[in-house]
Amino acid sequence: MLEDGSAAKGRAMLHNLIVLDVLYNKRMFLIFGGILVLVYLFYPLLMDEPKVITVFCLFYLGILPAMSLGRMHRFRTATMTCSLPVIRRKVVQSKYMVSVGFCVAGIVLFLLVMAVNPMLRFPRAQVFEHQTICTGIFALAVMMSVLSPLILRFGVMGIVIIMVGLQILGTVVLLLASRAGSGFRSALDATIGGVGGAFAFLRSVMGQPGYSLFLVAAGGLLIYLSYLASAAAFERKEL
Repeated sequence: MLEDGSAAKGRAMLHNLIVLDVLYNKRMFLIFGGILVLVYLFYPLLMDEPKVITVFCLFYLGILPAMSLGRMHRFRTATMTCSLPVIRRKVVQSKYMVSVGFCVAGIVLFLLVMAVNPMLRFPRAQVFEHQTICTGIFALAVMMSVLSPLILRFGVMGIVIIMVGLQILGTVVLLLASRAGSGFRSALDATIGGVGGAFAFLRSVMGQPGYSLFLVAAGGLLIYLSYLASAAAFERKEL
C-alpha cells in the first residue's frame, strides 16, 4: 500500500509538472508552430529534393526542446520549480515528455501541411516515404539528445559549447587532412564509408520496414540515454 501511494504521488507530481511546463511554454509553442507552418509551406520552393526536405524539416524540430530548456535558464524557473516539493528527476522527466510530445505534434503538423501544400514541385507521395520520415525522426532524436543535456546543465552556453566544439573538430580535421597527407584522408574516407556501409548493411538485412523501425527505436534509445544523462547532471546542479 505504501509503494502504491508513493507511485500515485509520483504520477501526480509528474502530471502537475507537465501541466505547468505546457502552460508556461504555451505561447512559445504556438509561435514556433506558426513558424513551422511557414517553413513547411515555403521550404519546398528552395529545392526539389523531397528526401532532403523531409529530413531537414523534421531535424529542425530539434530546436524546440532547446528553446524550452533555454527559457528555463533565462528566466530561472528551475529555481522556482525546485523550491516546490518536487523531485529533480521528475522535473527533467516532465521536460523530456513535453518536448517529445510537441515534437510528435510537429511531425503530425509536417505531414498535414505537406498533404495539402500546393507549392510542391514533385510527386506528393515522395514526401510520405516511410524510410525518409524515419530517417528524419532519427536526425531529430540525435539533435534533441545532444542539445538537451548540455542546455539543461549549462543553459544557452550549451549551444555555444556545441558550436565551438564542432568548429574545433572541423579545424582539426582540415589541418590533419592537409598535413598528414593522403593516408589520413584515406582513413577518414574509409571511416565515413564504413559508417554508411554499416547502415546500408542493416537496411539490406532488415528490409525497408524493419530498417525504418530500427531508426525510430534507435532514436528513442538515444533520447532515453539523453534523459538519464540530463537527470544525473540536473540532480548535481547548483540552482
